[in-house]
Amino acid sequence: MAGIASNLSVVVLIVCGAVNALLSKVVYQLEGQDCSGTTKPFQKPWLQTAAMFLAMAFCLPIAWVFERWEHRKKQRRHGSIDDTGDSSRGSRGGRADSKGREGTAAARGG
Repeated sequence: MAGIASNLSVVVLIVCGAVNALLSKVVYQLEGQDCSGTTKPFQKPWLQTAAMFLAMAFCLPIAWVFERWEHRKKQRRHGSIDDTGDSSRGSRGGRADSKGREGTAAARGG
């Protein structure tokens, strides 16, 4: 099932990219009238494009922090990390000793 979804997403990306390229060529050939009635060709809004690029670039660190926060929240929920950020707890809920062994001293026979 994952193979079908991945192949479908690649096909959708290629189709959307081709449609985007064709539509941008059509848009750059458009002409319109200004307030005085003269016909002018379409001009790409460079300032708006640059502002959008910068806004998306500033969103990347925010998205990274959010993903990291979600990952830590999931780890806490599954018990692999406690509230202080100490990840030395083992899968059985005990603390690891200095040699990395899990469990209590009674369980280890010591």
